[in-house]
Amino acid sequence: MTKPIVKCMSTARKRVRKRPDEELRQANAYNRSLIETSLDSLVTISPEGKLADVNAATETVTGWPRGALIGTEFANYFVEPDKAEAVYQQVFRTGSIRDHALEILHRDGHVTPVLYNASVYRDETGKVVGVFAAARDITEQKRAQAALRDNERHFRAYFEHPLVGMASISSDHRWLEVNDRLCDMLGYSRDELMQKTWLELTHPDDLARDLANFHRLLAGEIENYTIYKRYIRKDGQVIHTRRSTNCVRKDSGAVDYVVVLLEDISEQHLAQAKLQDLAHHDPLTHLPNRRLLEDRLNQAIARNLRTDRMIAVCYLDLDGFKPVNDQLGHEFGDQLLIEVAHRLLSIVRAGDTVARIGGDEFVLLLPELASLEEYEQILARVLDVIATPYPDCDTRQFKISASIGATLFPQDAADPDTLLRHADQAMYTAKQNGRNRYQLFDLHLERQMATKRETLERIRQGLAIGEFCLCFQPKVDFGRKAVVGTEALIRWQHPVKGLLEPDKFLHAIENDDLALVMGNWVIREALRQMQIWRREGIDLQVSINIFARQLHKQDFVASLQQILSEYPDVPPGRLQIEITETALLPELPVLQHIITDCQQLGVGFSIDDFGTGYSSLVCLRHLSAMELKLDQSFVRDMLTNPKDQSIIEGIIALGRAFQRTVIAEGVETSEQIHRLLELGCKVMQGYSIARPMPPEQIVTWVRDFKPTQLLL
Repeated sequence: MTKPIVKCMSTARKRVRKRPDEELRQANAYNRSLIETSLDSLVTISPEGKLADVNAATETVTGWPRGALIGTEFANYFVEPDKAEAVYQQVFRTGSIRDHALEILHRDGHVTPVLYNASVYRDETGKVVGVFAAARDITEQKRAQAALRDNERHFRAYFEHPLVGMASISSDHRWLEVNDRLCDMLGYSRDELMQKTWLELTHPDDLARDLANFHRLLAGEIENYTIYKRYIRKDGQVIHTRRSTNCVRKDSGAVDYVVVLLEDISEQHLAQAKLQDLAHHDPLTHLPNRRLLEDRLNQAIARNLRTDRMIAVCYLDLDGFKPVNDQLGHEFGDQLLIEVAHRLLSIVRAGDTVARIGGDEFVLLLPELASLEEYEQILARVLDVIATPYPDCDTRQFKISASIGATLFPQDAADPDTLLRHADQAMYTAKQNGRNRYQLFDLHLERQMATKRETLERIRQGLAIGEFCLCFQPKVDFGRKAVVGTEALIRWQHPVKGLLEPDKFLHAIENDDLALVMGNWVIREALRQMQIWRREGIDLQVSINIFARQLHKQDFVASLQQILSEYPDVPPGRLQIEITETALLPELPVLQHIITDCQQLGVGFSIDDFGTGYSSLVCLRHLSAMELKLDQSFVRDMLTNPKDQSIIEGIIALGRAFQRTVIAEGVETSEQIHRLLELGCKVMQGYSIARPMPPEQIVTWVRDFKPTQLLL
């Protein structure tokens, strides 16, 4: 041991040497420090095999404190005590051992693998007085070795996996190593395959693309790539694969080899092709379905834009198919549809499309037509071939024919969906006109329908933003000399066209569900106005006109009751519903139930335009409406046309006989008022009494009303 030297600060001071016992103490302290800071377990063992000294690492690996370890059998702290004892004896015999594998048992039961190194140590006489041993924890080393073995095992298992073909190839395209699955996939033995390059087995159509990617991989432009490609087996069969390719490089960056994984997806490709076929073809007839038809129609339109030719879209529906299907069975019906498909395919041109889009409906797409005559000739042949008798089908009982609707592009310059819809509309026209014929779509009629759709949408918007209002025309009872009610008349305050009367817009909605929306609006608006008048001291009955479509709706009574409940201050008896006589005729018994239910709510009914429906007596017999309104056409000419006056006299007499109130509308002169009074009609409305007016004017008019002025 080199003794420390303290240099003199001046030549006058002498060197001072430490005492031997102090040097020994410092050396012992230094050695102990090394022992205690060691990560390895260090122990001294007596000749009897007992622990004489241990370091901190020994406490950690055994879980026991130093005091508990000293003096105990060292072998007891190993998983295999006998093996540890034998190693100890071997040290005594040979003087030392190196890297002997043992396992130390921790106090809590877990095991630490160690490499055990030991040697004897002697006293001054050379006598062996004990063993000095070191145990190095090799847990992480064993873990790494196990992981390496697992990786090697997994790699080998993966390489030889029966579902994936694997290979390593050189940069010059030679096979370096292949697994059995790859040999099976390509149909070659291992030796045969090693004699070829992967280029020789690649399908010619896929070679350029694959080779370009391979060269990019070798150049380092990409790290890997996956492509779908085809290989040619030894037997000539083509297989579809998914190929993943990775490059393995040396530390220098040079290419070492390329790893290839090959998955056979031929069955998947076949299934995909079948799915594609199912997605685009009708499963029964194998004709194109709507999806494929629309695709071909789009393509035909795109090509047509560069030519002066026409495209015919023809919608075909079988006449008489349903009875055949119902009486002879679905199986026979299916065979009939298959036969129809074959017949259609037999007469169309090579570039035409025959599609089945459901049931007994087919579509013919006829592109590149040079003239109308050409499309007419094709459809004439279609009608003939469809009407030809079918085997095993009793033509005396069942007659199969076709109704065809057609539209022509670019004359009908619409999108594919609209072209099909137009052809469908024309087909229904063909059916209505007698069947077994074809009908060309009427563009003029479609424009009318488009205008109607636009009008409906504009009316719907107008309702939503408050453009509609009610005007009210008073009804006067000259017998009582009083205003007895008003009729609510709808108006449209159009932002461009001004105030529009009902005949300008109601016809557009009477057969549409919008009539229900507007009808409910009229009821609510009338009740709201009645509520306002009642608060101002004016109590008037208000009659409203409703659509026949609204009256026939199943929940009409319930809907009316709900609306009435929203205005509890208005007695239901002050609301009266007017229905035209012609609207009542189709279902009199049903309508009588509706009228009765409404009357139970308190709502009254009036038959408008009475005498114009040629069924006045039937209405009086079956319906309990309490008021009959003389149509204004009779009133207008009553003074000059004796027949009109006779009709009025008859209606007044009917009203008296059936105890109905008769009211005359369209009264325009004082002479008409006097003559009606003479005939016995006392309740009237019309321009000579008052024109329809905004609701805010009614209160003043009623308060200022003087019936004597109207009789002058």
